[in-house]
This record gives sequence, structure tokens and C-alpha cells, in this order.
Amino acid sequence: MHVPIPNQMLYRRFAGWYDALFEGFFRKGREQTLSVLNIQPGEKLFISGIGTGLDIPMLPRDALITGIDFNDEMLVIARHRAGERPITLLQMDAQNLSFEDATFDAALLNLIISVAPDGNRVFREAWRMLKPGGRMAIFDKFAPETGKISLFRRLAGAIINWCGTDINRRLSDMLAGVDDYAVEYHQTLIHGLYHILLLRKP
Repeated sequence: MHVPIPNQMLYRRFAGWYDALFEGFFRKGREQTLSVLNIQPGEKLFISGIGTGLDIPMLPRDALITGIDFNDEMLVIARHRAGERPITLLQMDAQNLSFEDATFDAALLNLIISVAPDGNRVFREAWRMLKPGGRMAIFDKFAPETGKISLFRRLAGAIINWCGTDINRRLSDMLAGVDDYAVEYHQTLIHGLYHILLLRKP
């Protein structure tokens, strides 16, 4: 019998409210991330943790898109949002993907690394599936790289964890275990709390 992980159970209850709470707040970040990724016609794009599909209206119509999420309730909303668009949407754990290596030209990881129980594994699994020369765009929140995480931030993080996300993960920890990437773009936004990165695979 499959037992949902805690975040899956939380987002299952939360699915119907997710868009109303976060669509407008993260829209600019999502748009900028996709602009940086610059998907070309005919490219195969992988979206890890597609959720309710808030990225779908911004995606190019001439790309081959596959999105996965662990939460079936969110995927129902994503399928409705996709409509007649030929987007493949699958229920799958972003920490343990069933795709073969070097399958996709590009990967999009929006607000998933800080949500999944093991954000580093989410990154490594998506990186594994990129073809040589492929690129990955990440939009997420990360703790400062230098100094200790303050007591206030640790206490706030403990509370926010109940909402299914972690504000105290460092970017360097999330990218650990992979050392063959080139950072082609890195910008912070929303008072430095959120980051947009473009990584290139050799």
C-alpha cells in the first residue's frame, strides 16, 4: 500500500487554494525564469513538480513538454489548465524519476527544491535526465550562503515547514554531488529571498 509523504498529504488538501494564493505573487518570477530558459521549437522540456500547472500558459506551444508531480489532485487542475495542448502530465516522485538518462533538452524546476523532502535529490534526478549541452532553470528560495542561520530564521523555518516548504536550505547544499555545471545566469529577487539560475550541462 502506497503511503503518501507528508508534503503530498499537505498539498493534496491545499490543491484547491494554491492558485488563488500564489499565482499572482510568483508570476513575474515564473515569467523571468522561462525567458532565461529560452525554450526553442521542437525541444523536449521537463518540468519537475508542475503542481497545478501555473507555468502552462507561459510555455511555448511548439515544444515537447513533460510535467510531473507527486500530487494527483494538483495534476487534475494542471490537466484542466492544459486543455487541448499536447502536454504529457504524469504522477511521479521528483526524487525518483523513471526516465532514462539524457532524455530532455531542458529542465524547469520552479519552487520544488525547497518543497520536496530531499531537494538535492530532486536536482540530481533532473540533472541526470538532461542531454549533454542541456540547460536547467531554477526558481526557488534559499538561505544565505555565508554565516550561521539566525535563530529567528530557524524558528520561522520551523513554523513555515508546516506549510510544506523549507526556507533554510542553502543553494550550495541543494546542488551538491554535481560538479559539471556552468552557471550562465544568476539573479536574486523578492528582497534577495528568491533566486533564478540557469545551469548548463557540458
